[in-house]
Amino acid sequence: MKKWFKRSWVTYITEAAMVAFGVLLALLLTEWNDQRKTNANTEQTLQYLLAEMESNAHKFALAATYHKHLQEVSDTILTNFAQEELDAVYYTNTRFKHFNLPGWKGIGAVEPETIVFESAKMSGVFQEINVGTIQLISGTYKKLEAYDYLSEKVLQGFIDIDSHTKTVDVIRIIELMKFDLLNFEEHLEKELTASGKQLDSILKHKRYRK
Repeated sequence: MKKWFKRSWVTYITEAAMVAFGVLLALLLTEWNDQRKTNANTEQTLQYLLAEMESNAHKFALAATYHKHLQEVSDTILTNFAQEELDAVYYTNTRFKHFNLPGWKGIGAVEPETIVFESAKMSGVFQEINVGTIQLISGTYKKLEAYDYLSEKVLQGFIDIDSHTKTVDVIRIIELMKFDLLNFEEHLEKELTASGKQLDSILKHKRYRK
């Protein structure tokens, strides 16, 4: 009887241990699988971010080319304006209309893509990567906000043109485009290209992980 009793307890403990081990193994496998999916999603999102940055860099390069052209043609046209012409009401000026500048296609400001960046913030992807990588990405996108502010200022300048606007006021708006916007675009094209190369290297060597 005692022998049977001992065997029963040994069997019970063994079975309980096997069940506990099975549960623990299942939990570990589930956690490993969840982490594997998280890692794959993080890497894919960073790949999309890289593509978004490269796309934005290309847009800024095109915008810079356009504003360089406007710089050249406007400089040629506006060099010999007398002061009285500059002070005259813009609507009465027959020599200069901004929309008649050769190659004019509007203000030509870039609308940067930020969908992937915003999605990454909301989905918690940034919680899976290290501080250095976050700073690289966020710092680059922060500068896009400053560009948006400047381009909106230029657009509002054209919208606000009315019967009281002087020719010199419109020229100042044009100068914002051919100097401030142009310089910003050239800087951002270089910044996005450099950041993209860094992110590409980080991805290849998986240095984004905490």
